[in-house]
Amino acid sequence: MLLKSKDEITGYFEENRELCKRTRELFSIFANETRFKILCVLREGDFCVREIVEIIESGHSNVSQQLKLLRLGGYVTSERHGKMIVYHLANDIVDRTIDFFQNVLFQDSTSQGGTG
Repeated sequence: MLLKSKDEITGYFEENRELCKRTRELFSIFANETRFKILCVLREGDFCVREIVEIIESGHSNVSQQLKLLRLGGYVTSERHGKMIVYHLANDIVDRTIDFFQNVLFQDSTSQGGTG
């Protein structure tokens, strides 16, 4: 889509305000290394805080704080199993986004007609 005038550009952003907001929020979630690592771990299954801490080698309080932000953002949900709280991805947004970036960032150059 080719935008030609300032009014068209302004109109585009007005019409897509929610898309712009949610895209910015998603990039913000992925921009934090600890949150990104947590999401990558949770792509593999359900884990408690202690397990996530061990896997990503980060502090317990940092992981807990990041999980709270991920939960508030709707990216992660949790379930209580006795004294333990287990976290998992809330939906497939994270999976699809990481898959998309892997395809874009690590795509074989020969598939684009390059000589690699």
